[in-house]
Amino acid sequence: MKKVKVIILLLLIASFGYGVFRILSNPNQSYPYPYTMGELKLDEITSASKADVLIIGDSAGVYIAPFLEDFKSQTSNELKRPLKIFNWARKGETLAHSLKKVQSLLKMPLLIIYHAGLDEMDHARFQLEEVPKILKNISITKNDSLMSSILSAPIIGRLLFWPHKRPQLNFNTNDILSPLPSDLPPKYALKSLEVIYEVYSWEAKEFFSYLKLKDASVWFIPQAYNLKVPPSRTCESASDSEIDSLLKQASNLIVKGKTKEAFSIVNSILTSNKTHARALYTMGNLFMKRGDFSSAKRAYYQSMIYDCGLRRANPLLLKILMEEAEKKDFTIIDFNRSVTNFLGKNLLFQDLRQPQSIYYKKLIEQLVGEFRRFIRR
Repeated sequence: MKKVKVIILLLLIASFGYGVFRILSNPNQSYPYPYTMGELKLDEITSASKADVLIIGDSAGVYIAPFLEDFKSQTSNELKRPLKIFNWARKGETLAHSLKKVQSLLKMPLLIIYHAGLDEMDHARFQLEEVPKILKNISITKNDSLMSSILSAPIIGRLLFWPHKRPQLNFNTNDILSPLPSDLPPKYALKSLEVIYEVYSWEAKEFFSYLKLKDASVWFIPQAYNLKVPPSRTCESASDSEIDSLLKQASNLIVKGKTKEAFSIVNSILTSNKTHARALYTMGNLFMKRGDFSSAKRAYYQSMIYDCGLRRANPLLLKILMEEAEKKDFTIIDFNRSVTNFLGKNLLFQDLRQPQSIYYKKLIEQLVGEFRRFIRR
């Protein structure tokens, strides 16, 4: 009997010790983010908190910077003094960076403009070897009762979530970017995408929920996607030299205007490989040649979704952001649609990512009109 008591006592001590280990190993977070965040500079926090209009985001917010003076001058006649605009958008930053920034504000600006959607894949949010533990944590978040308790008392999450190594996302734009490997086998690339989408949904929920709680006025401007950039890899494990050869043949037929023959080839590939990114992209090119731009747009979007190159954001991430912004009744100014509606009619992009200046000039006109309505409410 004495031995049993000793064993029970040792088990209790071990359980208590393991619980303490878990609590100390996990950061105090509402969601089990597989990364930690670096620190912001105090002078930037102060400047951002003093702004009337705060711009946050990634390269998209950087691209809009040259046109902000026009926004400022065109709205000045509506105000007693010109707007104080602080552009806190930085190249290579993700939604995780933007979330940390809004949480650091000393007070909410009159208006926050979130313009982003380009650089989400520029930083790996997790370490690949930790994916099994991360997926276990994701499964815990699917339990509504548990998550309700964790959100009200985050220390419960520190006890329940599996500890693992976490990379640190910093705010130094001179840091070397550390994306996920682009040559992962399709099986592991798909698992990585599963983690990315789930973590991104947590960030989006927390980002917009926090701003709603703070009674912030927010405009979300999704960046435009360059649909003409081909996928770097397909998620289909069935991709082989025969399919590549057929797609090359179809592309040559499209150039020659023989779209009927090309359609037959590409459609046969997609019949058995519905998510083949390069086949979908080739189908988009085919529709472009026919002048069916709406069908081309759909094909290009699907091609982006099934791109396993892990190098650019895709429409599923945009969908997550749009849905969360709509739930909180924030203003959405759909720059992506404004640009891609001209697919096949105009030259849309200066390079792989940056839209032509004409679209930013049109965006500024739209923002000025929206701001005039905003201050008259």
